[in-house]
Amino acid sequence: MSEQQAIYQATHERGYTAGLTREQFALRQVAKLYEEADELVAKFAMTASGDPVMYAMWWRFTYAVEEAGRAARDLFEASWSETEVFVLPDTHTEAADCAVVLANLAQALGFDLMQEAREKAEADVVRGVRGVLRDVV
Repeated sequence: MSEQQAIYQATHERGYTAGLTREQFALRQVAKLYEEADELVAKFAMTASGDPVMYAMWWRFTYAVEEAGRAARDLFEASWSETEVFVLPDTHTEAADCAVVLANLAQALGFDLMQEAREKAEADVVRGVRGVLRDVV
């Protein structure tokens, strides 16, 4: 089983695919990507002692990502049962672009992205769906 398949399987076991079409699940994952991007940006800081224009751009960027993260959380947690989702044929190329960015970030910071993602996904199975109580045996 590939790392990607193992991550999906753990997400499925956690309960995040339940009742969703493949297309609904995929779009919901795009929302999740924005929510996670908000949390990722919060792990970085920039000093104000350098270029003031760059610092202003940084704060404008962080504010925009934070706003997008809030909207993404709302979308992610919404009911998808009555929603029909259409996916364009070339969506995989944009998803690959996102993966390239994340792989480069991981390499720059010195960790194996897919290994970390698999470990995180598998550890999260026991937590279940956010906001839903889960019996742990």
